[in-house]
Amino acid sequence: ALHRHVRTINIVSIPSDAIPDNELVADTDTGEMAEKTSRPEYGNVLFRHYDPDVMAALLPLLDELQFARVFGPATRIVMFSEGHGGLCTAPRPENLPIAPRGPLTINAGQIEDLKLAMAEARDMRVAAYLREFAPEAATDLDDHQLAHFVSESGTSGRELGLTTERAQGFWAYMMLNSKGKIARDEVVRDYIVSDPEKGTPDDKMYNLMREL
Repeated sequence: ALHRHVRTINIVSIPSDAIPDNELVADTDTGEMAEKTSRPEYGNVLFRHYDPDVMAALLPLLDELQFARVFGPATRIVMFSEGHGGLCTAPRPENLPIAPRGPLTINAGQIEDLKLAMAEARDMRVAAYLREFAPEAATDLDDHQLAHFVSESGTSGRELGLTTERAQGFWAYMMLNSKGKIARDEVVRDYIVSDPEKGTPDDKMYNLMREL
């Protein structure tokens, strides 16, 4: 029963303006694409319920009906999310309502809250990476200061076109060890953003790390 239930939550319905065009998927019941559903303001995407970081961020945002739709017959959901403090557990609440039919639907406000929670978890993982691999550079920063640094580093990295957590972590490492000087190095900045035929900004960041 649990396996069958998990298959029914492989798709989640979210506001269409939050869906990149290439991520639209067919509704499991109708076979139609998201823009052809009865609610054109919403669309269907794959639900990463197998990702502990997604589940740890999403579950606290759900109302009772949504919670019931996710839980199905389960009595407890357990996950390990480094970005949310490690082991997380969500016991089944008593007197859950009957779960609604159809895909789990997440509203616009919840999507924004989820983005913030995922960003905070990502920054926590980057901060942990810096503590482990750049301990001397990070030793003078307390957790609050390091979190602020990681947030600022992430902003400058996104301005350069970095998209992956790995690339953002490498950029934060370089920023920390150079005391921010690398962000003002025109040669490095030009290398990352120019000549797209030679690779994406993320690819360029991986190359820079290999040269260290």
